[in-house]
Amino acid sequence: MCVVRVSLLRGRSPQELSILSKAIDDALVESYAMESGDTFQVFEQLDASEFVFDRHFKVGPRSDGFLMLNIVGGPKPDEVKRAFYRRLVDLLGERANVRPEDLFVGLQEAPGINWSFGLGTSLL
Repeated sequence: MCVVRVSLLRGRSPQELSILSKAIDDALVESYAMESGDTFQVFEQLDASEFVFDRHFKVGPRSDGFLMLNIVGGPKPDEVKRAFYRRLVDLLGERANVRPEDLFVGLQEAPGINWSFGLGTSLL
């Protein structure tokens, strides 16, 4: 189970957001061992004054198509995370023309006790 928050500049259509959503979900299912249909995503489209990012930090140049993903999920081995990053870049590039330089991902790990899917109960 993962919760995905995607921050991006305002202006994407509902169809474009749907394509991004599906690519992200497919990458998680294929390489992060997430169950199909276990999709929890938030897309926040922001004005340029609300979405500040360095266009050249570590990689670049970044364009206005920049996506910042914050993903909270269960602990995974490093090789699984690396496979996910590669698959995510591939799928977003193929389906949504997202340049590899325009993808920034932050993973946060949360053990099962930190999750409640409802009913006031935890995963563990």
